[in-house]
Amino acid sequence: MKYDKKYIDEVLGENFNNYADPDTCLDEWLRNELENCPESFDVFFYSAWDELSRAEKRERQDLILSILEAR
Repeated sequence: MKYDKKYIDEVLGENFNNYADPDTCLDEWLRNELENCPESFDVFFYSAWDELSRAEKRERQDLILSILEAR
């Protein structure tokens, strides 16, 4: 699964800082987005969430969550 981790981190950070509730932390916000609307991350990947197998969905979630480890 191809993706640009640095780009994703920058965009998610910018969106979080501009739109998230100030009382919410990035970790909480990101996990909530993954749980409630994982297709919102499709813009960062070459395939849509709905096209992925269960294993590929888990891999994508892990990739997105790995951004938190880099912070």
